[in-house]
Amino acid sequence: MASACLYAFLPCFLLADNLTHGSAVPLANKEIREEFRQKSSINEALFNSALKSFEDGNLNTAISIFELLIFSDPRNPEYYDCLGVLYRAIGENEKAKANFREAISLKPELLSFYKKESLDSAAKGDYSKAVFCLELVVEKEQNNPVHHNLLGMLYYAQERLDESIMELSKAVESDKSFAQAYFNLGFVNYMNYFKTDDKNFLVKAIASLTKSDELEANDEAIELAKSAYELLYNARFDYAR
Repeated sequence: MASACLYAFLPCFLLADNLTHGSAVPLANKEIREEFRQKSSINEALFNSALKSFEDGNLNTAISIFELLIFSDPRNPEYYDCLGVLYRAIGENEKAKANFREAISLKPELLSFYKKESLDSAAKGDYSKAVFCLELVVEKEQNNPVHHNLLGMLYYAQERLDESIMELSKAVESDKSFAQAYFNLGFVNYMNYFKTDDKNFLVKAIASLTKSDELEANDEAIELAKSAYELLYNARFDYAR
């Protein structure tokens, strides 16, 4: 079939919008189509049936078919990947993540795709999808401060301030010279004060913002630190580099 092998070539997140709107699926390249022709006839028939369900917008039917495909070929990462995007399309995020994790374990290079997908989604303002993808990455690369910093700011964009502070704290714990992460942590603590009226957040903001400036001169950090100090002590903040 013309579109039979697309899902062996690209992670299915690329097709999420098409799936939820019942749009037609693009054609795959010839090499990947040929690879699928070499699979057993029952797998090919099921796969083509799943694609047809995709195109018709029958996601529950497609889910059932991919579960059969996984049963017949449990080492195929693309099946788990496609099943994951289907579960996410119907709001079953935990089941989606379980399948994406399995896909990554079978094909670790998929992790690079999720990193890029998170950045692309964030740039488009789709913070929910950006967080979803980056959380999968952070599970596998827990000591990467850049991931924690980005995830922290994505949580902030979703107004999940406590989770934002937690991730940004992990970023500076992993890399104590990460000036931008200290700035972000100070900024989120500063903003959390206005949400909670808890002055402890101002204390934490001052510490993180001045640390950011120590590591890398940052006038914006100092201005925020001054504002936090004045709110905390009702006094002028004298700071010299």
